[in-house]
Amino acid sequence: MDYKINDITPSEKEIEITYPFDEIKEEFEKEYKKISAKIQVPGFRKGKVPPAIIKNMYGDSIDYEAAEKIASNKFFELAEQQKINYISRPTIMDIKFEKDKELYVKVKYEVMPEVKVENYKGLTLEIPDFKVGDDEVQKEVEYLLKQNRKMEDAEVVGEDMNYQIKVEVLPADNEDPKAIPQSFDVDLSNQNINKSILEGSKNKKIGDTFEFSFDDKYTEKNEAGEDTEVNKTYRYNAVIKEIKKSSDPELNEEFFKKVSKDKAKTEEELRATIKSDIENYYKTQVDNITNNKLISEIVKANDFYVPKAVVDNYKEDVIKHEEEHQKQHKHKDFDKKAFIKEVEANAEFEVKWLLIRDKIIEKENLDVTEDEIKKIAEEESQKTGIPVDKMLNFYQTSYKRALVQDKLMKFLKESNNIVMVDPNNFYKNTQNEETNA
Repeated sequence: MDYKINDITPSEKEIEITYPFDEIKEEFEKEYKKISAKIQVPGFRKGKVPPAIIKNMYGDSIDYEAAEKIASNKFFELAEQQKINYISRPTIMDIKFEKDKELYVKVKYEVMPEVKVENYKGLTLEIPDFKVGDDEVQKEVEYLLKQNRKMEDAEVVGEDMNYQIKVEVLPADNEDPKAIPQSFDVDLSNQNINKSILEGSKNKKIGDTFEFSFDDKYTEKNEAGEDTEVNKTYRYNAVIKEIKKSSDPELNEEFFKKVSKDKAKTEEELRATIKSDIENYYKTQVDNITNNKLISEIVKANDFYVPKAVVDNYKEDVIKHEEEHQKQHKHKDFDKKAFIKEVEANAEFEVKWLLIRDKIIEKENLDVTEDEIKKIAEEESQKTGIPVDKMLNFYQTSYKRALVQDKLMKFLKESNNIVMVDPNNFYKNTQNEETNA
């Protein structure tokens, strides 16, 4: 037997194997007899048809059928001997058989490409440096005040903006006495409110009517087929059906405890709590952005070809897992098509990262020791109240892999240059990168 392996792509291979007939003669005769035994010819018992008649009826087709069976078996034997780790079912691309001379077969198969990970240290990444400003805290305070305002019936809309009105609206040019008006709730304290509504409703009582309008700009084709900009004003008549005046809640200890979930008793403490909550939110955002940026840059710096079979298997596993998860939690609004589309769009990238990730973990000998697991279990036990032994068992059996991945991300952050930049510049640069990609 002679063979040679040809590289088609980094993962696709073709192996050409030639067997002298003497080497496969015994196997050929066995396969030939198996096939012949199944042939039925009128006047002969099954399996007793003379070879000459079979040859006359089927020509060389039975020879080739037996040869193809042998070729398939021989390839799998060779693959095991030579440790050919194919990842998709091998396909016979060509077969040539000359009885009493030789059997030639060409088989195509896929293997995992060699993943060489070199560029994952010393990269420079720009990450947004979020700062919590007093204006953000003030907006949150105003939001809490608004959410807790008291609403009382009023007879007239006053000069200030602290009113909510219910109106029934019809187009100003409506001439249909049977037309049904549309009903709206309007918050006059909304800073984005249409100015003509704000001005038109002032000093009006329930049952009073006022007119308001809004302008619209859009593009349409003219007679010459050219795009022209159209400015149009729409006018409406509104009847006030209900008026309510809002007032801020009293700023006392009860209010501060309520809106802060017992974290604050004074306005100063509330503002400090709000600032801390926003800072924690930004910290989470920065961690997510840093992780995603690191992964993206490392994959880009260590790019390689991924076999289609691997990507397909990954997609199948992810989709199957999500379907089982949705079924288990009885989610009826699961959009399977949208999920599959999302998985397909990112599958190749995700596979690349999984392979690179495992390679770095292996290369850097990253692992979690029993002492580290015990320490984490003790810390989580204090936070959750779950006994240490149960937390320890959970981390040892179900969560160790995740802990190793956490250690990997910590290692990558320490091994690369994280540059904190102004958020506006970060998003501007990111947008430019996406545009130029």
